[in-house]
Amino acid sequence: MNKSRLLIPGLLIIAIVLMLTVFTGIAMAQQRGYSNSSMVRVIHASPGSPPVDVYVDGKIALRNQTYRHASNYLNLSSGSHHIKVITAGKGPNGNILISRTVNVRPNERYSLMAVGNKKSIHLLPVASSQQVARGKCKIRFVHASSDSPPVDVAIRGGRVLFRNVSYGKSSGYVEIKPTTANLEIREAGTGKVLVNLPNMRQKTDNLYSLNLIGFSKGQPGLEATLTVDSNMQPFSMPRTGMGGTSMK
Repeated sequence: MNKSRLLIPGLLIIAIVLMLTVFTGIAMAQQRGYSNSSMVRVIHASPGSPPVDVYVDGKIALRNQTYRHASNYLNLSSGSHHIKVITAGKGPNGNILISRTVNVRPNERYSLMAVGNKKSIHLLPVASSQQVARGKCKIRFVHASSDSPPVDVAIRGGRVLFRNVSYGKSSGYVEIKPTTANLEIREAGTGKVLVNLPNMRQKTDNLYSLNLIGFSKGQPGLEATLTVDSNMQPFSMPRTGMGGTSMK
């Protein structure tokens, strides 16, 4: 038997296996979003502060971001970026509220929260998870109310999800079963309820942040907002921070 006739089919099989391996690796990398860029959004959580424009490396990125609003995600390259938050409509040399350099790691999601009152507004960077078990959902808590005490977050009459989270801190994510629940934000270690969150419907395969904002003593008052850390539908509350935009 001619050895070359046996060799050619064997080589073809090896070539096909190698091509499938390469293409599978590329597809998996694309699916997981492997690149040198990351997703970054801005959340206006500074009560009493005016609407703002956001500049990244000297270029306008977001316009007229109002209190409580979470922007869409921006695609930013990894590395250092200079962020300026300016009173809306005043141009790049207008009233600068925040000027800060942030370091962006590749293949991550971040929320840059503008927190504090008007006189002490600053950025609070919060990294987000991107993974959740199929059929489950995850939630974490971010304390962004400058005059509020440390708090616990619990299911009414049941499990405490987060304990003793103080201003400027965020909890880790906890995995919960998709269901409808009544949540309470309480003064830490007590039964004093600061914010009631009734009938929160939790959907599968999603990640969320529960953000405490506002003033416990003053206006606008204390409240909690939900933002979506994955690109899925949030709880049955206003939809915020869902899309993505490329920086030009």
